[in-house]
Amino acid sequence: MNDLFEVLIAWQEISTSTSSVTSVPNPLKFLRAHYGTLKAHYETMADLELKKHLANILSVLAFTMSEKGEQESLKYRLLGSEGDIGSCGYQYVRNLTVEIKDELVKSESEEKPIVDLLGLVGQIVAFRMKYNAEPEAVDLLVQAKATNRLLPYVDSRNYTRTCLYLTSVARSI
Repeated sequence: MNDLFEVLIAWQEISTSTSSVTSVPNPLKFLRAHYGTLKAHYETMADLELKKHLANILSVLAFTMSEKGEQESLKYRLLGSEGDIGSCGYQYVRNLTVEIKDELVKSESEEKPIVDLLGLVGQIVAFRMKYNAEPEAVDLLVQAKATNRLLPYVDSRNYTRTCLYLTSVARSI
């Protein structure tokens, strides 16, 4: 994939072909065989805009291709361009959440800042709150020690469930 147009088309195909939360998009199945080649090509790219789009593709591919514990899906998502995090499906967001939680635990033990993760945490929280997964959203914010960022995501649709969950969490502490 030498030109920006091809990468953008591939990304559009991947992000728009997720028809259900469990299906793997067909373009993703095709690109699996090229995961290693795409990673190597990414490292040599000079065009920063093109590199961001390829990072998005690699993030989705890493969801099914990377070795456990490598957190490549998170790595490439942070290197990629911003966009609708839910466009690649619920399972992709779930995988990113797990990788973020692992990174938060590691950052806490190493006393590393997590500023680069907070933007992505916000995107995941917005996605979770939109699709009635308030407990998962709150849990991620608690783990990130960022519960003060919850209020913008609470609205008339989800405030009751959010408050009930916060109350139950507070009781268990």
